[in-house]
Amino acid sequence: LALDPQGVDFRGELGTLEVFADNLKAARAAFAQAIGERADDYVALTGLGLVELKSGNTEEAVTRLLAATLIEPRYARAQTTLGVAYYQQGRTRDALFALARARELDPKDPLPDLFESVIRNDLLQPGDALVTARRALALLPYLKSLNQIANDQKGGANLGSALAAFGLEDWARSYAQDSYYPFWGGSHLFLADRYSGDFNKKSELFQGFLSDPTVFGASNRFSTLIPRPGAYWNIGARYNYSRDFKLTEPTVTANGYANSSVPFAYFAEAIRTETRPGDVAFDARANTYTVALGARPTYELGLFAYANAFDADIGLSSPGSPTQQRLTGRNERLDLGAHYRFGPQSQAWLKIGSGNESSGVNQVTTLATNIGLDATKASDFQTKPEQRDIQFRHTFPANPQHELSWGAELGRLEKSNTLVLENFFHVGTGIVPSDRLDQRDPGASHHRQLT
Repeated sequence: LALDPQGVDFRGELGTLEVFADNLKAARAAFAQAIGERADDYVALTGLGLVELKSGNTEEAVTRLLAATLIEPRYARAQTTLGVAYYQQGRTRDALFALARARELDPKDPLPDLFESVIRNDLLQPGDALVTARRALALLPYLKSLNQIANDQKGGANLGSALAAFGLEDWARSYAQDSYYPFWGGSHLFLADRYSGDFNKKSELFQGFLSDPTVFGASNRFSTLIPRPGAYWNIGARYNYSRDFKLTEPTVTANGYANSSVPFAYFAEAIRTETRPGDVAFDARANTYTVALGARPTYELGLFAYANAFDADIGLSSPGSPTQQRLTGRNERLDLGAHYRFGPQSQAWLKIGSGNESSGVNQVTTLATNIGLDATKASDFQTKPEQRDIQFRHTFPANPQHELSWGAELGRLEKSNTLVLENFFHVGTGIVPSDRLDQRDPGASHHRQLT
């Protein structure tokens, strides 16, 4: 633009770059100037359609994109974006036709196949999704960027999703690793469900949140293909009834995404699990809470916060048994993370986390003796571990063929354990409930040991 302010398509490409970076206000200004200077600027019209899509104005986006394709039917980017707009309208057949047209116009671009694979998965057509995913994988060497594709917390846009829908986990993992891109959240989030071991799973999960903190706001059913504003609710319940065991588990989830000022996403979930024993000596109640926030104040900077809490109360006693046992506990965890892009292939990640737990096992056993007294043995074990950790990593290109990663991490775990043992005799029959031990007859003979 500095060399040639009137250059064809220059200002439209600048506006497109701004909308890719989610600077929607700057993008609109660039497009308005470009179209004001040349009304048939199909690059600017296509970019303006993308702005409207990202703003949630799907009808206006389709109008702009149809104008661009009318002016230049051979412009592949307009056809791809039009396919996204049609799918957001629910016009699946038109969306697939537009993506097929884009594939014909630019045979080396994997995006139309990738978008179609996501659509086929949404429609529960894993066979067709696999065909398009295979084509997209073959074209990955020509890929320009993945950072405009909408992701979810499961990495649903990953090429391995089609194979995972078939239950072919080994092949799904192979596809995910062949298409692995360290700066794209979809790679990490999809692999988080494929790897074994708690450490590997959580490592990939948080790497995904670091790479794309706005995944918390993704649609919980049909993909939007590219990020767009939305709010979603999900209410469900699981119920299991049998003679031996009864379980109820209601779940409420709310999440959403907004970009009126800066891209911002949120997620909240509450789960209540309750079991009632039949013939099984098991009675439990548990609550699980999860809250997550993500934001991208600038294209280079991303931030997220992820917190969860779990509390449980479990009884392991059956009627008539001389032993009562109860487990109680609460676990809380908070993780904060940030990433910064120094360039397209140079990025740094920082995560800080802390967690604490408080759990206890209380057991009481009462046995009748032949002297008219009951002997009761009680034990109460309490443990309170606390954990703090910090991790840093930086990935950058060493040369056109290789990249380097370096980092450091520090973790600290502190534990405090308390065990109380009590033995005493009391008059009467039957077991003493564990929550009544501190209210026993002060005249009873007892022995208390603290470890």
